[in-house]
Amino acid sequence: METMLGLNTFQEIIFQGPEERIRNVINDIVVMASLYKQTGEEHALTGFIKLFNEYLEAIAPLEYVPGLAERLGEKLELTLWDVDFDYKALERLLAVIYEIRAYSENARDRLGELAMLLSYFMAKTGVPLRELGGFNGLIGCRDWREKPGLMVTLAVLFLILASNP
Repeated sequence: METMLGLNTFQEIIFQGPEERIRNVINDIVVMASLYKQTGEEHALTGFIKLFNEYLEAIAPLEYVPGLAERLGEKLELTLWDVDFDYKALERLLAVIYEIRAYSENARDRLGELAMLLSYFMAKTGVPLRELGGFNGLIGCRDWREKPGLMVTLAVLFLILASNP
């Protein structure tokens, strides 16, 4: 009985499609973020980082934006661990980023939602978006709606910096 159960579990992992796998990774990231925020335990942070790295591999490569990490890092006042936030919003942000990367032909349809979610998290962590020239000022283009890859880079860099304890 145990062998059969183990085999079925193994088969489920092998035959799991990329969309289903990334959905599970996103759910697990949110669970680990919540666990770490509640307990502060190192194993929860380690689990979060491991899962987030797996997520990053799924959405790579990112477009390079000169100076973006430095500008964000200078303005980030608080981390995600310092503020209360909606975990469903985090889950949706991660999903939208993946959707834009995976289905680039429909990326423009998701950019408004990405901008709204990213604005929410930036406000929570004290990033003065207006002071930085808005999204256009941060990513160095005239219209962020025309550059979905740059907005994804901004969102991912923000999440990396904001989740650094």
